Amino acid sequence: MAQRKRGPRPSDQLVGLTERDGGFTTKETSGALNPPGTFAAWEDHERVVEGPVRSTDIMQFRRDHGDALDRPGAYFGGYQEEDTTYLDVSRRFVGPTRVERALEFGRQQGQVSVYDVEDDALHYTHTAPDVPEESQYGYSERMAQATRSQKQARKLEPGPERSQRVEHMVDAIFEAQNLRRQ
Repeated sequence: MAQRKRGPRPSDQLVGLTERDGGFTTKETSGALNPPGTFAAWEDHERVVEGPVRSTDIMQFRRDHGDALDRPGAYFGGYQEEDTTYLDVSRRFVGPTRVERALEFGRQQGQVSVYDVEDDALHYTHTAPDVPEESQYGYSERMAQATRSQKQARKLEPGPERSQRVEHMVDAIFEAQNLRRQ
């Protein structure tokens, strides 16, 4: 009996897009890839993958964030910067003011950058124009880390653990500020 050939799995397709184009965005229910719009990540629905992303990373992220991916307007996204891949659940904005609305939403989520998709190409849009192009990803990552540390500190009673969280926040902001043009 001849075995039936399987086509590529959807997760393999997303790995291929990440390797070839540096990233992807897709609506899970429709399968549409890189629809036009501007995308900002929802807080607490992100994962950092060190090294090349694999199909298992994508499948695990889907399992862990399935409820968030089922939200109206939620998109699954990923982008690669050097040897690190960032997976997230994003919200899509369309229309003439899409970038401004996405940046505002992003700020509410502790993000300092968004992705704009035009003609199937991802364009990185950043809120700190005085940060050199080669440092924008690092700046975004450090500022997001500072925001997370601040939110964690606010939940704690005054004491050593809270002080440590505040120190992490200040360190991350200081590192980010050092990436700005002098």
